[in-house]
Order: sequence, then C-alpha cells, then structure tokens
Amino acid sequence: MNIKDFHVDDEVITVINERDYVNGGRKDTIRKEKVMSVGRKYVQVTRFEDERFTNKFSAEDYFPYGLVDANGIGEKLYLFKSMEDYQDYKKSLQLIDFIYDKLHYRSGLRNLTLEQLEAIKEIIEGNKKD
Repeated sequence: MNIKDFHVDDEVITVINERDYVNGGRKDTIRKEKVMSVGRKYVQVTRFEDERFTNKFSAEDYFPYGLVDANGIGEKLYLFKSMEDYQDYKKSLQLIDFIYDKLHYRSGLRNLTLEQLEAIKEIIEGNKKD
C-alpha cells in the first residue's frame, strides 16, 4: 500500500497496539478517522470527534498493509485503508507466529517430506532458480 491509495475525506482506520493495564498484555485500540491531506511523503488524518488531534503517516517498505506513524513518538500507530486491510495484517502476524514456532522448535519440520521442504526453501528464497 502506498500514499497514492489514500484520498482527502476517506474514512480510514488507525490502530495502536498498547499495553492493557486492566487485563495485562497488549491490545489493539481501533479508531475511525478521516484523511485531511495527502502529500508526496505523508498522509495526514484527524479524529472525527476532535479535529485538533492529527497524525502524519508515511509508507514504509517493511509494512505493506498500510502506512506507519511518521511522528515517531510513543507507541507505533498504523493507518489502514479499511478494516479488511487491518484483518489481513492481523492474520499475517498469526501466520508469522505459527511459522516461527514450527521453525524454532523444529518439531513440525520433521514431519514434512523432502518436496515440501524444498518448496518452503524456494518460497523463502523468493523463487530464485539459478
């Protein structure tokens, strides 16, 4: 996703993963916000309930699901075009954790065939064939 995917007055989703002081752990706080401006480097959004609060977001190579808070203060804030984009991001995190667990402990790898392991290697290397 890049900056050109956003337009002024679009309704967007911002998400911050912050500490949950009541239940412990972390939780996502989701807000619907509105795009105020779209520039060459940043998208600026504002809260519907109070336009005094604004945030700037930029595109980052490491985050293909939306944009990342450009302010660099406090917890990371993420901007998504839709709730579906946010759900795709959450699903990718679950899959990364699943794959990491399988690779880290190797227990799941022992049950794979040679063909399956070679296919995984190809995917990880980016389907490079020399």
